[in-house]
Amino acid sequence: MMNAFWGEAPAAVSTWTVTTWTLTKGLAVSVLILSGLCNWPWLLGAVSGRERGSPVARAVHLGFWSGFAVLGTVLGVYSENFIANFRDVGALLAGLTGGPLAGMLAGAVAGLHRLALGGPTGAACAVATVLAGAIGGVARRGRPIRSLSWRQTAAAVVAAELLHGLVVLALVRPWEVATAFLTVAILPMTAAGALGAVCCRWILAEAQSRLDSQLANARLLALMKDSLESTLDLVATLADAKDQYTASHSRKVAHYAVAIGGRLGLREPELATLWLAGIVHDLGKIAVPNQILDKPGPLDEGEWKVIRSHPLVGARILSSSRGTLRDIARFAEAHHERYDGKGYPHGVEQRDLLVSIVAVADALEAMTSHRPHRPALPVLEVIKQLEAGSGTQFHPEAAAAALDLLETEGPPHTWRVKEPRFRDTI
Repeated sequence: MMNAFWGEAPAAVSTWTVTTWTLTKGLAVSVLILSGLCNWPWLLGAVSGRERGSPVARAVHLGFWSGFAVLGTVLGVYSENFIANFRDVGALLAGLTGGPLAGMLAGAVAGLHRLALGGPTGAACAVATVLAGAIGGVARRGRPIRSLSWRQTAAAVVAAELLHGLVVLALVRPWEVATAFLTVAILPMTAAGALGAVCCRWILAEAQSRLDSQLANARLLALMKDSLESTLDLVATLADAKDQYTASHSRKVAHYAVAIGGRLGLREPELATLWLAGIVHDLGKIAVPNQILDKPGPLDEGEWKVIRSHPLVGARILSSSRGTLRDIARFAEAHHERYDGKGYPHGVEQRDLLVSIVAVADALEAMTSHRPHRPALPVLEVIKQLEAGSGTQFHPEAAAAALDLLETEGPPHTWRVKEPRFRDTI
């Protein structure tokens, strides 16, 4: 088949058989390559023309589509590449994603292989590939590739192959060879090229759409987490503001709890849970009247009953929400329970290590802060009370970690702790 123009064709192999085989190879390789881009968002952005602001991104774009077009030549070496011309598809997509100049440059790189063969045939193929890239750029008109319809993509291929035919007529002699090419090859080339370009465009557009959705969801989630973190901080401020002697109490408890958890070697998610629990553990104090919280003298039995109700109030508020807040309701409910079961509100043995850490941090903050009925306790007295309460009031492991911190780093307010970011852990 046209051995004067393209070389000897395999015996007893029809044009459409060769076209089908070449198209199958081209599409299979294209799907694998383009689908793999989904694993690298930045690379997908550069190749699809979305991220082309930097010289590196432009170089990646040109290199990718030039390589894609060259691969189109390689795929057709053993099956008469002129019939299913994925070289033109690569140049066209370079134009559709990067504009006329990018398409022409990719077409020029891919056309070098044919040009190196010499003669009018090589020149015709090289020029046609460059023109395909230019046509893709003109069809793009500054739009993202996903805004191009499959009809527009197919029309660009048809225009490119018509120009291909005109270039052959202009450069290839004798006329019999040129007209034979137009008769035998132009229709399969156009059909295969259109299908290949449409499939590649669909893969790119779909991948870009999914990436946009992921980025939008990530931004929305970050906004929601920021809002929730700010809301929780406000809740802690409101709870602490009810008692003039315990301003910033919740933040300090969160800080101390993270320090104790860090000394115990807890992982980041657990430390984040401790931080959040410390922030909201006293939420129930919102329901305690100020005259009880600010009372300088001893509380009577009725007042103690109100005070002892705040863990249940806080747990009820948190349990009425969803997700993470519901999960940490147990901290609000049990931070005044004791290891030996003599605490409140239920009087059960508290053996949950994370809850116990918050309980120790709460006690530490209370002992080292000024209160209406007493000044802050010195570190030695705090150490003495922690040692006395280990195994009775406090979980032994939590108490031991707190004692270690007190002995090595001094008072709790001097502990240097990098508090985990709530938004990074939920």
